Amino acid sequence: MSDTRKAKKLYVLCALELDSMKNTALDGSMPASPMRGAGQVLDGLLAMDIGEEYGNSNPWKGAEALHYWNLAHSFLYEGNLDGAMRVAMLLKEYEGILKAQDIYSLLALTAFYNQYYQQASKAFMKLESLQDISDNDRQAYSEIAMSIFTQHKPVDPKKLRGKPEKRPGVVTMKDDAAKNRELCVASGKIIKDPKWKRCRTCKHPMLLAELRGRRHCPLCHSPLADTKAQSKDVSHLSSTASSTLGGLNDGGDGDEDPRFKNLFSALN
Repeated sequence: MSDTRKAKKLYVLCALELDSMKNTALDGSMPASPMRGAGQVLDGLLAMDIGEEYGNSNPWKGAEALHYWNLAHSFLYEGNLDGAMRVAMLLKEYEGILKAQDIYSLLALTAFYNQYYQQASKAFMKLESLQDISDNDRQAYSEIAMSIFTQHKPVDPKKLRGKPEKRPGVVTMKDDAAKNRELCVASGKIIKDPKWKRCRTCKHPMLLAELRGRRHCPLCHSPLADTKAQSKDVSHLSSTASSTLGGLNDGGDGDEDPRFKNLFSALN
C-alpha cells in the first residue's frame, strides 16, 4: 500500500476544500474556479492509486478509512490487541477505498493475536473467497488457516459488542454522540460516556478520555478549542488547510511497520 499518512492528508485537504466551496456557494460569492484546489488533491490521490471509488464518495469517508487503518497498526505495535482488532473490524465498512485483501489480512492478524479465533476464521474465509487474488495467495491463506485451526477452535472468548449507528449528516443543537452510538475517532470505541466532544471542523466526535492530552482532532488535526470558543464559520479553512496539513505531526496514526508488509509472516 502507498503512503497512507500522506493519502489521509490529501483526503482531509480535499474535504476541507469542498466544505469551503459549499460555504462560499451559500454565501453567494462563488469564485471562478471553485474546484481548483479539490481537483489538485484528487489528482494526487489518483496518482497514489488509493481510493477507487473516491469520485463517488465523501472525501471525509476516505480520510476515515486511512485514519482507522493507521490507528489499527499503531495499536498493534503498542500491544493494544483489543484496540487493534476493534479498529480493524471497522475497516470492513471501507471496501472500495481500501483493498479487501488488505482489510481482511489485518483483521485476521489482529483477531489471531487477540485470540478471537471465530473472527480470525471469518477473515480467512473471506480472504480465500476473494476473486482478485492469486492462486498462490489463496493457497497460502488456506495453509495458514489450517495450521491455526487444527490447534484452536474457531470460538471467541466473549461476545462482541454492538455496532455503532451512522453519524447524522447534520449536527443539531441536540447533538448527542452517546445517544446516537457514534464512533470515537481517537479510539474506534462506541461513544457511551457523556464526556465527549465534537470537532467543529470535520464534525467527528471523540471521547475526552481517549484524547490523552492531545489538543488537535485525531482525524483532521484541527485545534480542539473549548466549545464556547469554537467558531461555526469554516470558510477560512481552504486558505489554511495546505499549510496546516503540511506541517502536522501524525502522532496518533502511527506508520506502517515494514515488519507487517506481509501480514502473515509472523504466523508461519
